[in-house]
Amino acid sequence: MEAVLKTRGFEVVGDLLGLTPLRYEDRRSLAPLEQLEADREVLTAGRIQSIREGRFPKSGRPYFEITVAEGEGRLLALWFRLPVHLRRTFKAGQRLILFGRPQDYKGSLSMVHPEVRPWDGVPPPGEVRPIYPEIEGVRPGALRRVMGQAVQDLTGLPAVFPRTWLEAHRLNDPLDDLRTLHRPPADRPGPLPRPEESRAGRNLALFELLYLQLILMRSRARQNQAAGWACPENSKLAADFLAGLPFRLTPGQDRAWEEIRGDLITPRPMNRLLQGDVGSGKTVLALAAALTAVD
Repeated sequence: MEAVLKTRGFEVVGDLLGLTPLRYEDRRSLAPLEQLEADREVLTAGRIQSIREGRFPKSGRPYFEITVAEGEGRLLALWFRLPVHLRRTFKAGQRLILFGRPQDYKGSLSMVHPEVRPWDGVPPPGEVRPIYPEIEGVRPGALRRVMGQAVQDLTGLPAVFPRTWLEAHRLNDPLDDLRTLHRPPADRPGPLPRPEESRAGRNLALFELLYLQLILMRSRARQNQAAGWACPENSKLAADFLAGLPFRLTPGQDRAWEEIRGDLITPRPMNRLLQGDVGSGKTVLALAAALTAVD
Protein backbone atom coordinates (compact mmCIF):
# COMPACT_ATOMS: atom_id res chain seq x y z
CA MET A 1 0.00 0.00 0.00
CA GLU A 2 2.94 2.33 0.65
CA ALA A 3 3.87 2.27 -3.04
CA VAL A 4 0.29 3.02 -4.06
CA LEU A 5 0.08 5.97 -1.68
CA LYS A 6 3.35 7.38 -3.01
CA THR A 7 2.08 7.24 -6.57
CA ARG A 8 -0.94 9.25 -5.37
CA GLY A 9 1.29 11.99 -3.92
CA PHE A 10 1.37 10.87 -0.27
CA GLU A 11 5.10 10.87 0.45
CA VAL A 12 5.21 11.56 4.20
CA VAL A 13 2.88 11.33 7.20
CA GLY A 14 2.05 15.02 6.91
CA ASP A 15 0.61 14.42 3.44
CA LEU A 16 -1.79 11.84 4.86
CA LEU A 17 -2.90 14.08 7.71
CA GLY A 18 -3.84 16.71 5.16
CA LEU A 19 -6.49 14.33 3.80
CA THR A 20 -9.57 15.70 5.54
CA PRO A 21 -12.47 13.32 6.26
CA LEU A 22 -15.51 13.83 4.05
CA ARG A 23 -17.88 13.01 6.88
CA TYR A 24 -18.26 10.97 10.05
CA GLU A 25 -20.24 7.83 10.77
CA ASP A 26 -21.99 7.98 14.12
CA ARG A 27 -21.37 4.66 15.87
CA ARG A 28 -21.39 6.06 19.39
CA SER A 29 -24.32 3.99 20.67
CA LEU A 30 -26.80 1.29 19.68
CA ALA A 31 -30.20 2.55 18.61
CA PRO A 32 -33.18 0.27 19.42
CA LEU A 33 -34.82 -1.19 16.31
CA GLU A 34 -38.16 0.42 17.12
CA GLN A 35 -36.52 3.89 17.08
CA LEU A 36 -34.91 3.68 13.64
CA GLU A 37 -35.67 6.41 11.10
CA ALA A 38 -35.53 6.16 7.32
CA ASP A 39 -32.53 7.72 5.52
CA ARG A 40 -30.50 8.13 8.70
CA GLU A 41 -27.34 6.08 9.24
CA VAL A 42 -27.50 4.13 12.46
CA LEU A 43 -25.87 1.41 14.52
CA THR A 44 -28.43 -1.08 15.79
CA ALA A 45 -28.74 -4.69 16.93
CA GLY A 46 -31.22 -7.54 16.84
CA ARG A 47 -31.77 -11.27 16.69
CA ILE A 48 -32.20 -13.12 13.38
CA GLN A 49 -35.85 -14.06 13.10
CA SER A 50 -35.88 -15.46 9.57
CA ILE A 51 -33.55 -16.13 6.63
CA ARG A 52 -34.58 -16.23 3.00
CA GLU A 53 -32.89 -16.32 -0.37
CA GLY A 54 -34.09 -16.45 -3.95
CA ARG A 55 -34.20 -14.58 -7.26
CA PHE A 56 -36.22 -11.64 -8.43
CA PRO A 57 -38.88 -12.80 -10.91
CA LYS A 58 -38.16 -10.25 -13.65
CA SER A 59 -34.41 -9.78 -13.53
CA GLY A 60 -33.43 -13.16 -12.15
CA ARG A 61 -30.94 -11.41 -9.87
CA PRO A 62 -30.22 -13.41 -6.70
CA TYR A 63 -30.91 -11.94 -3.30
CA PHE A 64 -30.35 -12.92 0.32
CA GLU A 65 -32.31 -11.41 3.16
CA ILE A 66 -32.60 -11.78 6.90
CA THR A 67 -35.16 -10.30 9.24
CA VAL A 68 -33.86 -9.17 12.62
CA ALA A 69 -36.09 -8.29 15.54
CA GLU A 70 -35.61 -6.93 19.04
CA GLY A 71 -38.47 -5.92 21.29
CA GLU A 72 -41.15 -4.36 19.09
CA GLY A 73 -38.74 -3.43 16.29
CA ARG A 74 -38.08 -5.27 13.05
CA LEU A 75 -35.61 -4.67 10.23
CA LEU A 76 -35.01 -6.40 6.91
CA ALA A 77 -31.35 -6.71 5.81
CA LEU A 78 -30.91 -7.38 2.09
CA TRP A 79 -27.91 -8.35 -0.04
CA PHE A 80 -27.51 -9.00 -3.75
CA ARG A 81 -25.10 -11.74 -4.90
CA LEU A 82 -23.84 -12.40 -1.38
CA PRO A 83 -21.14 -15.11 -1.53
CA VAL A 84 -22.20 -18.54 -0.29
CA HIS A 85 -19.58 -18.67 2.48
CA LEU A 86 -21.01 -15.44 3.93
CA ARG A 87 -24.58 -16.68 3.74
CA ARG A 88 -23.63 -19.70 5.82
CA THR A 89 -22.45 -17.47 8.66
CA PHE A 90 -26.04 -16.46 9.46
CA LYS A 91 -28.15 -18.68 11.71
CA ALA A 92 -31.69 -18.23 13.02
CA GLY A 93 -31.62 -16.88 16.57
CA GLN A 94 -28.17 -15.37 16.11
CA ARG A 95 -27.70 -11.84 17.47
CA LEU A 96 -26.12 -9.26 15.17
CA ILE A 97 -24.94 -5.68 15.17
CA LEU A 98 -25.83 -3.85 11.96
CA PHE A 99 -24.75 -0.50 10.57
CA GLY A 100 -26.33 1.15 7.56
CA ARG A 101 -28.99 3.51 6.29
CA PRO A 102 -32.55 2.19 6.67
CA GLN A 103 -34.94 2.78 3.78
CA ASP A 104 -38.71 2.82 3.92
CA TYR A 105 -40.11 0.10 1.66
CA LYS A 106 -43.87 -0.46 1.68
CA GLY A 107 -44.16 0.74 5.25
CA SER A 108 -41.26 -1.35 6.58
CA LEU A 109 -37.61 -0.47 7.12
CA SER A 110 -34.84 -2.29 5.28
CA MET A 111 -31.07 -1.96 4.94
CA VAL A 112 -29.35 -2.84 1.68
CA HIS A 113 -25.87 -4.32 2.10
CA PRO A 114 -25.48 -3.32 5.75
CA GLU A 115 -22.27 -3.87 7.66
CA VAL A 116 -22.90 -6.72 10.11
CA ARG A 117 -21.04 -8.66 12.77
CA PRO A 118 -21.99 -11.12 15.50
CA TRP A 119 -23.05 -9.63 18.83
CA ASP A 120 -22.61 -11.10 22.29
CA GLY A 121 -25.07 -8.71 23.89
CA VAL A 122 -22.40 -6.42 25.35
CA PRO A 123 -22.72 -2.79 24.14
CA PRO A 124 -19.78 -2.10 21.79
CA PRO A 125 -17.37 0.74 22.52
CA GLY A 126 -18.58 4.01 21.03
CA GLU A 127 -16.89 5.18 17.86
CA VAL A 128 -17.01 8.14 15.52
CA ARG A 129 -15.64 6.74 12.27
CA PRO A 130 -14.07 9.14 9.75
CA ILE A 131 -14.89 8.51 6.09
CA TYR A 132 -12.11 9.64 3.74
CA PRO A 133 -12.10 10.38 0.01
CA GLU A 134 -11.52 7.28 -2.07
CA ILE A 135 -7.95 6.57 -3.15
CA GLU A 136 -7.70 4.21 -6.09
CA GLY A 137 -5.98 0.99 -5.08
CA VAL A 138 -6.46 1.51 -1.32
CA ARG A 139 -9.34 -0.08 0.58
CA PRO A 140 -11.25 2.28 2.91
CA GLY A 141 -10.58 0.13 5.98
CA ALA A 142 -6.86 -0.03 5.24
CA LEU A 143 -6.75 3.73 4.73
CA ARG A 144 -8.46 4.30 8.10
CA ARG A 145 -5.88 2.10 9.82
CA VAL A 146 -3.02 3.99 8.21
CA MET A 147 -4.61 7.30 9.16
CA GLY A 148 -5.02 6.06 12.73
CA GLN A 149 -1.31 5.28 12.90
CA ALA A 150 -0.51 8.70 11.42
CA VAL A 151 -2.58 10.37 14.14
CA GLN A 152 -0.73 8.37 16.82
CA ASP A 153 2.56 9.58 15.36
CA LEU A 154 1.55 13.13 16.31
CA THR A 155 2.06 12.25 19.98
CA GLY A 156 5.23 13.76 21.35
CA LEU A 157 5.74 16.30 18.58
CA PRO A 158 6.78 19.74 19.87
CA ALA A 159 4.18 22.49 19.93
CA VAL A 160 4.15 24.71 16.86
CA PHE A 161 3.00 27.86 18.68
CA PRO A 162 3.71 29.01 22.25
CA ARG A 163 0.98 27.95 24.66
CA THR A 164 0.70 31.50 26.04
CA TRP A 165 0.03 32.89 22.55
CA LEU A 166 -2.62 30.24 21.86
CA GLU A 167 -4.35 30.92 25.18
CA ALA A 168 -4.29 34.67 24.58
CA HIS A 169 -6.10 34.14 21.26
CA ARG A 170 -8.36 31.37 22.61
CA LEU A 171 -7.01 28.82 20.17
CA ASN A 172 -6.15 25.15 20.51
CA ASP A 173 -2.80 23.77 19.48
CA PRO A 174 -3.17 22.86 15.77
CA LEU A 175 -1.74 19.40 16.51
CA ASP A 176 -4.59 18.80 18.97
CA ASP A 177 -7.10 20.02 16.39
CA LEU A 178 -5.57 17.69 13.82
CA ARG A 179 -6.05 14.73 16.17
CA THR A 180 -9.64 15.74 16.87
CA LEU A 181 -10.44 16.21 13.18
CA HIS A 182 -9.32 12.67 12.35
CA ARG A 183 -10.44 11.02 15.60
CA PRO A 184 -13.38 12.91 17.15
CA PRO A 185 -14.09 11.87 20.76
CA ALA A 186 -16.86 9.29 21.04
CA ASP A 187 -18.22 10.92 24.20
CA ARG A 188 -19.13 14.12 22.36
CA PRO A 189 -22.85 14.83 22.94
CA GLY A 190 -25.35 15.85 20.29
CA PRO A 191 -25.32 15.49 16.50
CA LEU A 192 -22.00 15.28 14.69
CA PRO A 193 -20.99 18.30 12.56
CA ARG A 194 -19.38 17.95 9.17
CA PRO A 195 -15.57 17.86 9.53
CA GLU A 196 -15.05 21.29 7.95
CA GLU A 197 -17.77 22.79 10.18
CA SER A 198 -16.40 21.39 13.43
CA ARG A 199 -14.42 23.59 15.79
CA ALA A 200 -11.25 21.66 14.95
CA GLY A 201 -11.91 22.07 11.22
CA ARG A 202 -12.51 25.83 11.54
CA ASN A 203 -9.41 26.30 13.69
CA LEU A 204 -7.24 24.41 11.20
CA ALA A 205 -8.63 26.53 8.36
CA LEU A 206 -7.62 29.61 10.36
CA PHE A 207 -4.11 28.24 10.85
CA GLU A 208 -3.85 27.53 7.11
CA LEU A 209 -4.56 31.20 6.45
CA LEU A 210 -2.05 32.16 9.13
CA TYR A 211 0.65 29.96 7.55
CA LEU A 212 -0.09 31.48 4.15
CA GLN A 213 0.18 34.97 5.60
CA LEU A 214 3.51 34.10 7.23
CA ILE A 215 4.84 32.73 3.94
CA LEU A 216 3.81 35.91 2.12
CA MET A 217 5.35 38.09 4.83
CA ARG A 218 8.63 36.17 4.65
CA SER A 219 8.64 36.45 0.87
CA ARG A 220 8.01 40.18 1.11
CA ALA A 221 10.78 40.59 3.68
CA ARG A 222 13.24 38.82 1.38
CA GLN A 223 12.13 40.95 -1.52
CA ASN A 224 12.66 44.13 0.50
CA GLN A 225 16.22 43.01 1.19
CA ALA A 226 16.97 42.60 -2.52
CA ALA A 227 19.37 45.14 -4.01
CA GLY A 228 18.05 47.66 -6.52
CA TRP A 229 18.57 51.23 -7.57
CA ALA A 230 16.61 54.31 -6.59
CA CYS A 231 14.91 56.51 -9.16
CA PRO A 232 15.13 60.31 -8.86
CA GLU A 233 12.77 61.75 -6.27
CA ASN A 234 11.55 64.41 -8.70
CA SER A 235 11.48 63.07 -12.25
CA LYS A 236 11.27 65.86 -14.85
CA LEU A 237 10.09 63.45 -17.56
CA ALA A 238 7.22 62.19 -15.41
CA ALA A 239 6.32 65.70 -14.21
CA ASP A 240 6.24 67.10 -17.78
CA PHE A 241 4.13 64.15 -18.95
CA LEU A 242 1.55 64.56 -16.19
CA ALA A 243 1.46 68.35 -16.65
CA GLY A 244 0.80 67.91 -20.39
CA LEU A 245 -2.26 65.73 -19.93
CA PRO A 246 -5.56 67.29 -21.06
CA PHE A 247 -7.05 66.45 -17.67
CA ARG A 248 -6.07 66.46 -14.02
CA LEU A 249 -5.53 63.29 -12.04
CA THR A 250 -8.37 62.35 -9.75
CA PRO A 251 -7.75 62.12 -5.98
CA GLY A 252 -7.59 58.34 -6.29
CA GLN A 253 -5.08 58.52 -9.15
CA ASP A 254 -3.01 61.05 -7.21
CA ARG A 255 -2.96 58.75 -4.19
CA ALA A 256 -1.92 55.74 -6.31
CA TRP A 257 0.80 57.76 -8.04
CA GLU A 258 2.29 58.92 -4.74
CA GLU A 259 2.45 55.30 -3.53
CA ILE A 260 4.12 54.19 -6.77
CA ARG A 261 6.56 57.10 -6.70
CA GLY A 262 7.36 56.29 -3.07
CA ASP A 263 8.37 52.79 -4.14
CA LEU A 264 10.45 54.01 -7.08
CA ILE A 265 12.65 56.33 -5.05
CA THR A 266 13.72 53.58 -2.62
CA PRO A 267 16.73 51.32 -3.34
CA ARG A 268 14.68 48.13 -3.54
CA PRO A 269 12.74 46.59 -6.46
CA MET A 270 9.11 47.62 -6.71
CA ASN A 271 6.52 44.85 -6.78
CA ARG A 272 3.06 46.37 -7.01
CA LEU A 273 -0.22 45.46 -8.70
CA LEU A 274 -2.15 48.39 -10.14
CA GLN A 275 -5.80 47.46 -10.31
CA GLY A 276 -8.73 49.46 -11.65
CA ASP A 277 -11.66 49.51 -14.02
CA VAL A 278 -11.32 50.16 -17.74
CA GLY A 279 -10.58 53.85 -18.26
CA SER A 280 -9.55 54.45 -14.65
CA GLY A 281 -6.07 55.71 -15.57
CA LYS A 282 -3.86 52.66 -15.11
CA THR A 283 -1.94 53.27 -18.35
CA VAL A 284 -1.27 56.91 -17.45
CA LEU A 285 0.25 55.95 -14.11
CA ALA A 286 2.22 53.08 -15.64
CA LEU A 287 3.72 55.44 -18.23
CA ALA A 288 4.58 57.99 -15.54
CA ALA A 289 6.36 55.22 -13.60
CA ALA A 290 8.26 54.15 -16.72
CA LEU A 291 9.35 57.74 -17.42
CA THR A 292 10.56 58.03 -13.82
CA ALA A 293 12.71 54.94 -14.33
CA VAL A 294 14.09 56.31 -17.62
CA ASP A 295 14.91 59.74 -16.17
